[in-house]
Amino acid sequence: MNKLSTIISTIPTAIIATIITIIVTHIREYIKDTKIKRKYAAILYYDMNDSIDMIKSDMEGILKNQFTFIDKYKLYDYLVSVRDIISEDSFKNIKIYYKNLFLLENCWEKYWDCKDQKEIKLLEKDYYEAKNLLKSLYEDDKQGFINTISILKDIAKIK
Repeated sequence: MNKLSTIISTIPTAIIATIITIIVTHIREYIKDTKIKRKYAAILYYDMNDSIDMIKSDMEGILKNQFTFIDKYKLYDYLVSVRDIISEDSFKNIKIYYKNLFLLENCWEKYWDCKDQKEIKLLEKDYYEAKNLLKSLYEDDKQGFINTISILKDIAKIK
């Protein structure tokens, strides 16, 4: 009888300990997830802000610097991370913007690797077309991009 009473008295303690462990684990995961989302939102915020400034400025000649420091293979990690906390329009803006930005940088890389003068002229034309497309994408939905950048800034808690 004494063993049964000991077992019965430990069951509520075990249940309470299990519940507390589950709650603490979920809270830790939530905090970790929030930190990652803030970090990725900050990366997107600073990168988009800087690259839009470079796109908006009219510079003559092929630029020797990059428009983005985001690795194209990591972009989707960043996007998936902030997907549930940004609007559908902001998500589309970021996706379309970076898709075209990577095309622009691809033209830039091909241009500097090319040796054939005829191909260089074609690549230069492609480069400026891609840059103008990016610029017009931004100007056509300027308020949308401003809102997207503002949302990323808020998520990242940047002052």
